[in-house]
Amino acid sequence: MPKGEVNGYIRAAVEMGYITAMPDGLFHPNDSVTYAQIATTLVKLLGYSDEDLTGYWPYNCLSLLENLNVLDGITYKPQDGVTVKELAVIVDRLFKTRMKNGSEYFIDTTPNFKEVIVLKTATVDSSMDQKRIETDNGVFYLDDGIFMPELGYRYTVRTEDNIITAMAGQTLSYEKYSVKEVSADAVVLNNQKKVRLNGNISYYYNGKTIEASEVLGVLKTNSSVIIASRNGSEIYGVVFDPVYSAPKIITASMTGDALERLYFGKFIDRNGKKINPSQLEVNDVVYEITDIWGNNGYVVVYDNEVSGEITNISPNLMAPESIELGGVSYQLDSSFPVEKINKSGTIEVGQTVTLLLGKDNKVVDAVLSGTGENDNYVLVLNAYTEKSQEIENYGEKLYFVTLLHTDGSIKTYLAKKDMSALKGDLATYSIIETGEDYDTVSLTAVEYLPRKTHEIFKDERKIDNLYVADNVVIFNMINNVYGRNSDAEILKWSDLPSGKIEASKLKYIHTTGDFMDIDVLYFDNILDEGIYYGLVTDYRTEYKKSGEIKTVTQTITMLVKGEEYTYETGEPISGIIKGAVLKLRMSGNTILSVEDIKEPYVTSDEVQASDTSRIRINDTTYKYHRDFAVYQLRTDGTYKRVGTDKITDENTKSVSLYLDKPLSYGGKVVMVIIK
Repeated sequence: MPKGEVNGYIRAAVEMGYITAMPDGLFHPNDSVTYAQIATTLVKLLGYSDEDLTGYWPYNCLSLLENLNVLDGITYKPQDGVTVKELAVIVDRLFKTRMKNGSEYFIDTTPNFKEVIVLKTATVDSSMDQKRIETDNGVFYLDDGIFMPELGYRYTVRTEDNIITAMAGQTLSYEKYSVKEVSADAVVLNNQKKVRLNGNISYYYNGKTIEASEVLGVLKTNSSVIIASRNGSEIYGVVFDPVYSAPKIITASMTGDALERLYFGKFIDRNGKKINPSQLEVNDVVYEITDIWGNNGYVVVYDNEVSGEITNISPNLMAPESIELGGVSYQLDSSFPVEKINKSGTIEVGQTVTLLLGKDNKVVDAVLSGTGENDNYVLVLNAYTEKSQEIENYGEKLYFVTLLHTDGSIKTYLAKKDMSALKGDLATYSIIETGEDYDTVSLTAVEYLPRKTHEIFKDERKIDNLYVADNVVIFNMINNVYGRNSDAEILKWSDLPSGKIEASKLKYIHTTGDFMDIDVLYFDNILDEGIYYGLVTDYRTEYKKSGEIKTVTQTITMLVKGEEYTYETGEPISGIIKGAVLKLRMSGNTILSVEDIKEPYVTSDEVQASDTSRIRINDTTYKYHRDFAVYQLRTDGTYKRVGTDKITDENTKSVSLYLDKPLSYGGKVVMVIIK
């Protein structure tokens, strides 16, 4: 602590009368404090003056603290230095010592310090903020670096605006009981012991005090009870309900072996009947119920589901709270994957779905009706390797994959080997092991179609000569970006364009049934999302050599949507020239890659007609793309974005049109260059 800051604390303590100078008139801030010195300060903190004391200093102060039990059990001499451990005990006792007036405890006179019993954290309520704790003395949030306190324990805390900035456990002992069952007058624990709860102490349950006579009535299997004692005397108890895990949905991709490993040896209750793990069914909602320490788990299965057409999603798509089927509203559970509604748009009004209901009859998931045969398809958004930080396998390589599922959800799993070769590819998956944090999956790559053109008939619901099933899943890759999750989505049939599509767009078709209906499609950016076009205004290529290492950097300056952009690449683009038009992949304002150099689709020195939406050249009418731009090559060799009126200006000598795709595939004008 800086010298000036120390002086400030000393000055404040002197002015408040808590300390005085040593006989030499100095304070000696770097010396250790003695029992005689600390006793003098504590006596004044408790409101006593010299007139209240009898005898000689320092024995009068020490004697008073002994009578108040502050120094109880501590062996000392007045001039002994106080150790950190002894000081912690003394301060803890000081907080619980009554002031001289007897009407309040010392801790009550220090507004920033409080005594709290922890009654609720995210350990027992996963919907809570991870830093929120509910106590018998209010609701607080943990500051960064403050450890998560034990449920049921009592702490002394320092707070600033309901933020706990320091925390210390009190010198209490605790008994922890995990309940198996309750008899008339005793509690049978999961360790087979029997205990009788003290009827003469205060109990807390669900954040409130309850009578001791009510405790047995709220206990269930895997309830948890904590009894706190001081010096062998029980002083309070806290009761916690059993803890439900997040719901796990059984899917067709979960193998029998995986289920056996996950639930081996555990009691499984399904509709009041004990079952084996292999008897779990697709769409079952499974909860594991434990005590607050995660022990003695058993499993409860809910198979309650309801199907119908979605008539409303309330209050809105961005923050959904309920789904309405046929006029009946169903509340969403906190675990419901809302990204199915507000991100992927997989679930929307008008669709027929099956709602899976968990405990309290709340919706934990929604499944498009008719899916099942195709739900083992996934799009691999990312595959990466990390080293384990866990003690049991510290430093071991862990292989992760992030998958986009048919229902629009995105989940991360472990794999048995490096799967980076599959990043950006469609695959089928199965869960081969289940884990507390991550399940482990196996992935199988699909075989892509030969490169050829296809045609979409939206009204007839056909691609080429194949009909499309109602439950079709349409994967669409937008940007397969290195080093992070790729941008991809699940599309609806209504999202697709109608007509011919280029050979590179449709990569995979899966058919099902005797009629060979299409139930899985995989497109490469079928909607051209993130595709823009740039006009090269300058470029340079630099070659460097450092020892035996040669590097090359190409820097391209271009106009995109009228704005100047710069793009650098270590792989020079062959054939680039000033005035070239580049097809780009972009994310926001960042150019991710150059896809192609575009040639003009048509060039003419005569324009038959032009307005703000289309242009006619050589007896053919071309429509403008929504993001088209017109650039004029000026006499000084630079380009400037201009309006469509310049196309028919008398000074215009030639017009070149650049299309996003051939006209026969529905191509539109993305750029016009006039000279």
